[in-house]
Amino acid sequence: MATYRDIFDTRDRLNPKIVDRLRRYGNLEPPGVYGRPYNGGAKHGHEYPLSRANYLRLVTMQDDEHQYKDPRWVWQETAKKNGWVLKPTARAAAIEVYRKGEDGKVVPDLWKFYNVEDFKNYPYKPLEVKGDRPEDFRQAIGILKDNGIDVSWKAGSEQIFAAVKQYAKERGEDEFSAPMTAHLFLKTNYLSYDYKKHPLYTEAQLDKLANNNKIIFAAIKRAQNLYDKLESIQEKVQRQEQAVTEAVRAKEVDIKQEPVRKNGLFQDLYVDFAWSETPIRNEKGEVYKDGIHLNGEDAYKFLAAFNAMDKDVFNDKLRGVMGYNKVKMAVSYGKYHETEYKIRELGKLNFKNEASLAKGLERHFNEYRTALIEMPELRQNILRKNQGLTDEQIRESSKEAIDFCSRELQQMKMEEKLYLELHPEIQAINAKKANTYLYVAKKEDFKRFPSAFILGTHMNPDINDLQVAEKAGDYHTFRAGLGLKSDEVAFESARPLNKGSAVKLPVYMALTIEDQVAFVNMLGKLKLEVENTGPVMEGHAPSKMTYCGISAIDTVAKLKQQDMEAARTVRENGFIDRKTVEQQHLTLSYGKETLADIVFEEGCSRLTGDSLGLKKAAEASEELQAVLECAIKMKGGADSPDIRALLNDEPVELPNFEERKNKVLADKPNSHALNKDLCRYYEKAALQDFMADTKEKVMAGMVKLMEDAGLRVVKIANIARTNPDFKPELLPERNSKLTMEKQADKAKRQEQKNLLKAAVKEVKKLSPKERLLQGVETSKGQQKQRELVK
Repeated sequence: MATYRDIFDTRDRLNPKIVDRLRRYGNLEPPGVYGRPYNGGAKHGHEYPLSRANYLRLVTMQDDEHQYKDPRWVWQETAKKNGWVLKPTARAAAIEVYRKGEDGKVVPDLWKFYNVEDFKNYPYKPLEVKGDRPEDFRQAIGILKDNGIDVSWKAGSEQIFAAVKQYAKERGEDEFSAPMTAHLFLKTNYLSYDYKKHPLYTEAQLDKLANNNKIIFAAIKRAQNLYDKLESIQEKVQRQEQAVTEAVRAKEVDIKQEPVRKNGLFQDLYVDFAWSETPIRNEKGEVYKDGIHLNGEDAYKFLAAFNAMDKDVFNDKLRGVMGYNKVKMAVSYGKYHETEYKIRELGKLNFKNEASLAKGLERHFNEYRTALIEMPELRQNILRKNQGLTDEQIRESSKEAIDFCSRELQQMKMEEKLYLELHPEIQAINAKKANTYLYVAKKEDFKRFPSAFILGTHMNPDINDLQVAEKAGDYHTFRAGLGLKSDEVAFESARPLNKGSAVKLPVYMALTIEDQVAFVNMLGKLKLEVENTGPVMEGHAPSKMTYCGISAIDTVAKLKQQDMEAARTVRENGFIDRKTVEQQHLTLSYGKETLADIVFEEGCSRLTGDSLGLKKAAEASEELQAVLECAIKMKGGADSPDIRALLNDEPVELPNFEERKNKVLADKPNSHALNKDLCRYYEKAALQDFMADTKEKVMAGMVKLMEDAGLRVVKIANIARTNPDFKPELLPERNSKLTMEKQADKAKRQEQKNLLKAAVKEVKKLSPKERLLQGVETSKGQQKQRELVK
């Protein structure tokens, strides 16, 4: 059994051979080889071509010396089972196989395959593969036409190759996978091509392939995936035309023929649903399972459920509810299809808040191409990566792709109209709107805005009750009067336009009637009072500030953000330095209800979590919820830093007092430190106690720490004296805590000190000569004492 490492090692060894063939032949095989290799031992071998990486493994078996005319390859175990004997010159190809193991996980392996020409007794006749026949061209051109690719029935291999390559580029394939898609298309349809004259890759591209073993394997995989989609579309076209025709006739003939209409609609709508981080439920409340493939009405119902969930998540974000909302799926309709799974994010209004899924899909599919036409910087990115491509070509190909997509989805719009008449419950789900952002702009400016920023527009007198901001980009003051001016247009957007790349757009925030009510309530009822008394050791007279409305949201978000960031620093460092941190008293209220009343210092983590009680109160009050949603829209959405901090309900856990204190005490000054340094040292340790919220409590804590360290009362007093504001009454009294033994020792030392002073006075009374003689005698006495000791 092989491992993934074994497979990748064999690919690395195979890459030089692949590049060598591309240089020698212009493609992967010598001239004259038609068709593609397939598993000749399978029950229906021709239906199971050996594709992707295995295609590369098999074509490298072909060269000038060894050419297999027969495309059939057989697994060695199948050959043994059938008694087929290998020739001495047989050459084995290692084929990648992936199977599920007993635990459900994918298990890789490498199997040996042999061409049927390498068997002595292979019982079937050799295949004579022919190509370039009229029926081969009809088959290939038919596939292209069914996929909406405009090519003549008289087209040759060069025109077909060019058409497929262009089609692949339009669907995002790169410089390696796009020509490989065209190559696979010709090979699969038994068509030849002059690769000597038009090689697949340039010398520069071949150098890239030689230096990176992964490129060619990724290219063949993407090319095969796209070809599979091309081929599958051909089977859908006739069913689509027949289903729509029957549905329209049924509508015209008899309104009561519901089963005919229902069964005939959306037969060319396919949804491949891989997974979703947020459960998506059908109209019965059942969760869609991962890895399902939906078609027809079931596919439409899934898209309706996805669209409804998309709008709900968008609204949830305006309420501060965040989550994991990615969905992986692929959508196809008629000749338009997504060649691979795409990850979409709920809450982005993927279908543009449309009540019609067909219109929403059309705008969603064409969003990137529209951006390419409107935004030169996007086209410049493509031009830098694709030399030889022109700006005009990008714009023209984008327009053609948009027209193609729109034509295809016209049929879906017809089907949808019929379907929703029969199913008003689905129509009601689709009609539900998200609470989007609303802006106003000058008509001249609006013409230059990217379509990606716009969901829908409102022209005066469509909307006369808007309250419009006084300045572009500002959301604090609004102009007098309601409605739009004659040169203005109002539009909805799924994204806030007061941040990111849109911040420079000349747009004015606008409030609907509902938002105006919320804004008035915010201004009149939401109040924040902050009283500041300065640092605990350097307090000052209280200063008080009051904020109302959106200013209260701004300030409380800023205070909470600062506390969160400082608390994270404290958690990382293991201690807090409160020396210069100001003490503040915060009171947040809505009307007569007090939401939060907190005394805090920045970094103490008292504002983290849901300590403000804003989210909990909003859940209990629709009025406050509307105020919060209005504030989030005005602040730039739930993703803005202030709103993320405001709604973040995860507390920041700090080390406890003992851990913080010990962290500070571990960094003790040396024995020669000045008293003022020791004072700062013990003060910093005492300030780790958040309960010490006054100067006196901190000083008492310092004394306690110094006593615990074994310092003498005099030393404690000397250290405290370096702080002129230290309260003397907090110092320990002398002898107040000395034991009887220590007091006796102290008295004895004092007595010896007094005797020494008396002896010094007596010595001073003697003459110099007498002092000298006394010193000599004393010296002799000390010498004699030392000898006796010895």
